[in-house]
Amino acid sequence: HWEMGGGTLSGLEQVIGLASLTNCTLAGTNRLVGTLNVSGRLFVPADSSLTVEAGAELRVNAAQEIHLYGTLINRGTVTQAGWIGVYNNGGQPSNGDLRNESGALWDTQGNAFIYDLFGLQLSKFHNAGTLRRSGDAGTASSGIFLENQGRVEVRTGTLALTGGSDLGGRFQADAGAVISFPAGEINVNRMPAFEGPGDLVFNGARVNLQVPVPHWEMGGGTLSGLEQVIGLASLTNCT
Repeated sequence: HWEMGGGTLSGLEQVIGLASLTNCTLAGTNRLVGTLNVSGRLFVPADSSLTVEAGAELRVNAAQEIHLYGTLINRGTVTQAGWIGVYNNGGQPSNGDLRNESGALWDTQGNAFIYDLFGLQLSKFHNAGTLRRSGDAGTASSGIFLENQGRVEVRTGTLALTGGSDLGGRFQADAGAVISFPAGEINVNRMPAFEGPGDLVFNGARVNLQVPVPHWEMGGGTLSGLEQVIGLASLTNCT
């Protein structure tokens, strides 16, 4: 095990049990093979990366945060109750990027959120595994673009995807749960796969329909490509 209350760490892969880092910086290429508890702030510089290996777990506790200027790759489990700030200005010098690989679980709990702190819309969440929202009935949100090839499942509460998405992969909302798109760009170039008894809500995003869909409903935002709706379109407070 290893515990630090400040400073810079490299060689995280040497910790085979529990690592607890408070207000620390990761240097270089780091692999997590055990469990990492993040307290305070964890900085991942532009020339550094953190990979959560299969069987390992990264825990971002409530009210704690990661400042990501480099790359975070998940092949195991990320349990996120705090927040992650992603910095990406096209590699000058920051190129913050999130990757949830096939077979991995990214579990957002409570009011966890991911922010694009430069606001340049260059950051992406690449999901090939499972992105899950669980915990209480509150709202977890992601302000970066979701490139989805895997599965998004909301078991409780709301997952608000304010950075837009390509609507790839599959989206599932359980009873009483909500997947919402209150902002961001959405180009629909394939038939979306929506599952479950919960709600999927477009309530502020800019949607461009590029392929035929049987029906479409929006409760706010901007729509183009209305001719792609071959059945019923229901638009409320839209442009």
